Order: sequence, then C-alpha cells, then structure tokens
Amino acid sequence: MENPVLRVEDFSASFGQHRILSEVNLEIERERVTAIMGPSGCGKTTLIRCINRMHELTAGASVGGRVYLNGEDIYRMNSMLLRRRIGMVFQRPNPFPTMCIQDNVLAGYQLNGIRLNRDEKRSIVEKSLRRAALWDEVKDDLPRRGVFLSGGQQQRLCIARALAMNPEIAQAARVSDFTAFLYLGELVEFGPSKKMFTTPKDQRTEEYLTGRFG
Repeated sequence: MENPVLRVEDFSASFGQHRILSEVNLEIERERVTAIMGPSGCGKTTLIRCINRMHELTAGASVGGRVYLNGEDIYRMNSMLLRRRIGMVFQRPNPFPTMCIQDNVLAGYQLNGIRLNRDEKRSIVEKSLRRAALWDEVKDDLPRRGVFLSGGQQQRLCIARALAMNPEIAQAARVSDFTAFLYLGELVEFGPSKKMFTTPKDQRTEEYLTGRFG
C-alpha cells in the first residue's frame, strides 16, 4: 500500500505481564472501511483502544512498536489532539446522559475547549446528524436528552458525535472493503473482505468463519 492513512508496525500491547497483542503489522487504506474480526478475547478492542491512545489510561498497560497516522507516530502526538483525528464509536451506545441531542453532537468541541458561534454549532450539528442518518428523525427535538432516543438512534447519535470532529479515521463494522482476523493476539490474516470470506489463506480463518470456534 503506497500511502496508508494508518500503519501499525511490530505492535504489541500488554496489561502487566499479560500480553494481549503480539507483533501486529497492519496498513489501513484511506477512504476504505476495514473490519477487525476474531473471537472474544483475541485483542480487537485492545488494538482499537491503542490506536485511539485509550489503552494507556489503564493502570499497568504498556505498548511496543509503532503506529503511524499519515506518517506521524501517534505516540509522539498530544493524546487529546490525536483523539480529535481518530473517532471511536463503542459497541454499546453511550450518549452523555445529562446532555441534549445537540450538545452530545458537539461534546468533542466542548471537551477540547473549542468555542463555536451559533451558526457554526447549527451547521456542525445538522451535517453530522445527516451523515449519521439521524437528522430527519431528531431535527425537531435537538433540546431533548439523547438517552431518551431508541437504542438504534442512540448509536447513530454516537456516530454523529464522532463524525462532528471530522476525524481522519472512524471505526465501522458490517460493511467493509478489507478485513483483519485476529486470534490470540496475533494478526492471522488481512486482505480484501470478499476474498477472505470466500477463499481464506489461513486454516484458522476458515475454521473461525465456518463456526468451528469463536
């Protein structure tokens, strides 16, 4: 890959003496969706948390190797600035319970001390909610708290919150151009999703896809 948006090199992650990821090498192509799959405990969440510099917030956590965002070592960046550039949406929706829909979308700006005028707020909120396919459903209820939305709407609100900061990377699932398969902290296989799901190279990938473990 000539110019990946994200490059992971010989990357490892641990909690204390327990190694979660081991020597992972991965390149994420720009403007494509990459899915990370694998059984429970294989290191998927840890890898994503490392890319977003959240792993290090846990006591006893450590990393090795390098991760580059557009050629820049993310571990040499200010972590708050990095998180503006890498959006993250959790599996379970987690809107801020005391905030209204509009403030949930703008939370990243508030947390980073970025001031916006009224027109900027209105534009960002509408654009982000439209990108998350939620605008038409909530445009008349922006002062309403986000926790009163349905589960699916809450998830889209969290996506809008991530997209509002115009991140260079947003984690996504279900529809992907490329897929990485992790097993026991090791990157077993990575490539175009269609090819991996039809003709996987590694026997462990085939066994996982056919439900023999996981």
